[in-house]
Amino acid sequence: MNKVFNFVFVVVLCVLVSCKGKQSTVSVSDDSKLSASDQQVGVLYDKIVQNQLDYKTIEIPKFQVKINTGGKSYSSKATLRIYKDSAIWVSVQPLAGIEMFRFLMTKDSVKFINRLQQEYAMRDIVYCQQKWGAPVDLYVLQAMLTDQLFVQGKKNAVKKDYSTFAVLTSDSRPVLSNKNTKKRYVENFYVNNSYKITETKVDDKQSQAVLSCKYDNFIYVKNKLFPMSIGVAMSDVNQSAQINFEYSTVKVDEAIDMTFSVPKKYTRTSLPF
Repeated sequence: MNKVFNFVFVVVLCVLVSCKGKQSTVSVSDDSKLSASDQQVGVLYDKIVQNQLDYKTIEIPKFQVKINTGGKSYSSKATLRIYKDSAIWVSVQPLAGIEMFRFLMTKDSVKFINRLQQEYAMRDIVYCQQKWGAPVDLYVLQAMLTDQLFVQGKKNAVKKDYSTFAVLTSDSRPVLSNKNTKKRYVENFYVNNSYKITETKVDDKQSQAVLSCKYDNFIYVKNKLFPMSIGVAMSDVNQSAQINFEYSTVKVDEAIDMTFSVPKKYTRTSLPF
């Protein structure tokens, strides 16, 4: 796996895809036409932000993860927890609810436990970004997981951070696209007329790799539409992969446990991704 796909592996561990939940999904119009005023970056930015979920914590308990890559398929159950701007925590339980792997990302570090091999790894985020070959961090991942705008390198992107963006049309869909020619990684946010992001796409201009997250099957969470289906696809000149998850429940602003303790008998090793 090259560096881009190492980076994507982290997204695989964290992203929520194809949710079929107990909550009823809401029909969202496929009509993506925007008004003339919405063609202004500042106006469109405001409306997207107004329609984003405001939360402190999110938990997705025991969802099904399905990965297809290199002609092979993998599946497992997992639990995801997000403490906004603080941590992303994932527990992978492939067999009868028994945890095999645990992952924790904070703004400063990445930690991983492999219970099968009785090993653990931890490195600072700068090292991980260099290894992955991409500027992924806590803030980018949490935005992708929760269908929100982001600008790489920013904790909380504000309107002025979108001064290099333009509202364009691609495949008959409006897209808020970063036109900064100096950036290697270019963000594109496709929106519908409910001002929800229906797809986030990041293009790597250097390696020609593409990471896409498509959002669908929305439910109302705290009076905001939240996607219960996210399809992840990634490709470069040599490889491609598709990821799908199925989960049943979204819990918002409840107490969550982000414990990450390593048994004394475990051996420290390098990160496997």
